[in-house]
Amino acid sequence: MKYIIAILGAIVALIHSSNAVVSRKKPTVQIERVEPSSDFGYDYVLENDLHDAVQTHEICVVNSKLILISQMSESVLIKAVVDSKGVIQRMGAFRIGKSTSMVHGLSLSNKFPGKVWVTLEADNIVVLIDPVNNSQSPPRIVREILLPPSAKGPHYVGEFGNEICTTNKGTASVTCVNYLNPSDYTIYQGLPNPIFIAQHPINRMLYSGEDNSNMIMKMNPKTKSVTQIPVTSTTGRTPVGMISGPKGVWFVLAGNSTQGTGTFGFIDENDSIVYYRLKSPIGEKAALLHLAFDVNYWTTHTLYLLSTSLLNKDIPDALITVKFNSLWNEIVSESAKLIPTPHAMVHRIAATSTNIFVTELATSKLASYVFDEIN
Repeated sequence: MKYIIAILGAIVALIHSSNAVVSRKKPTVQIERVEPSSDFGYDYVLENDLHDAVQTHEICVVNSKLILISQMSESVLIKAVVDSKGVIQRMGAFRIGKSTSMVHGLSLSNKFPGKVWVTLEADNIVVLIDPVNNSQSPPRIVREILLPPSAKGPHYVGEFGNEICTTNKGTASVTCVNYLNPSDYTIYQGLPNPIFIAQHPINRMLYSGEDNSNMIMKMNPKTKSVTQIPVTSTTGRTPVGMISGPKGVWFVLAGNSTQGTGTFGFIDENDSIVYYRLKSPIGEKAALLHLAFDVNYWTTHTLYLLSTSLLNKDIPDALITVKFNSLWNEIVSESAKLIPTPHAMVHRIAATSTNIFVTELATSKLASYVFDEIN
């Protein structure tokens, strides 16, 4: 059966008003300063209050002034205008699809500048939206791709060349669709459950961490074949966050409901895994869920890691900063800063040139770590 592209006229539901606003909330912010003697690289952390929701998930930095945040539980997309410190100046909350559509993954498009790919997990759909560059106007959906039934529950979405690829929570698979010809697609069957996807900067293969299987799936776009790479069980378990970076594909391990191991690493061009272990009091037992490189990582050699209380409420929510040597083979410094709100279940991280955003799944907040002037 072939699946074709469709243009949506008005999938954004009209809630409470004719301009699809779920809510407009006056931005409020709490600030916690970091001690001047600290080596965090940032001056203070603040928390923005968002539209109230059970689950606040992904973040996408559209440009220096506009960010998007997905709240899956109500299928709400938040548009927020921010300043250089990550303080929300104005925001609006808009329902995408139905209240049960479960808006989730967000990914900035390269093919369509300024547009964003969005997954509707319950509807088995990926849409391309024009965010519309202000907080008050509803986002405009310009393209829809219906995924095949064998690819249920799109979670993450990423653009790789002429394809968008999704991880599918309902079928433990990855689907890659040619967005110029959606009848051309490939389904890579994996193990429970692929979470993110990253392309290797050297061998150009695709990789996805399978959290419940403690495996990493390697996908060959040319041969359409799948290879499984085991995570060393004595090192840690539950591969989740995964991104492309220096020397390979980098990923983190979340551990389990009883402990984290503060472990992360990268896959080299020959599929060998190089592991690193955090040593600070917060880092050594951190449950690492997500990661991001500094925007100037080739000169700063800095990686940001997110420790979460999602799996274990006794594990602190924290942003961990790791600095490497110029060869990216040795950690030279490590520091951590807690999220001000306890048990926030921090979820995603996004770095800009002036701050680091962190979404808080359980608290309807967006944290911002603001860089000091000498960072």
